[in-house]
Amino acid sequence: MGVSIYGMVIEKTNKTIDSDNLAETFVHENFKRSLLDSEVLEYDIEDDSASIDGPSIAYSSYNYFRNELAIAALGIDFGDVLGIVKGLDDDEDYPEAIYHIINFSDCEGAIGPKAVKELSKFLTDNYTKMKEYFVKQDEEFFLSVFESLYSCINETAENDGFLIFG
Repeated sequence: MGVSIYGMVIEKTNKTIDSDNLAETFVHENFKRSLLDSEVLEYDIEDDSASIDGPSIAYSSYNYFRNELAIAALGIDFGDVLGIVKGLDDDEDYPEAIYHIINFSDCEGAIGPKAVKELSKFLTDNYTKMKEYFVKQDEEFFLSVFESLYSCINETAENDGFLIFG
């Protein structure tokens, strides 16, 4: 078992739809910032809905990857990120877009289109520094996870999609 991350381009619907075609996204209260202004209740997954491949990783490895991602992006470890998040007021935004991934649970949920676009910009702006970190650490596996995540987030952002964890 592990976590799979992928992008999904889905259309919001106001019509009655078949429950087999219904996507309900769940986000724990602690991760609501990652939906930002998205209303994520009922979306119709059409047969031609675009699914964008991303990384799949074991739960234990994903938690280690989040720590390495925090160091690569911010120069601080996962525990420091959590300390910063706990100090935020409920209506306060994350200090950096990468927090949407680092602070996201490794279980089912979604990151909304606005946050995905912010993540895409952050990753693009910091790509070289982050890639160099993984290469320097000789972490080929985590480098491949990072590259896959980077591609998935960018393509999802281009299509106004949700980043889905499952």
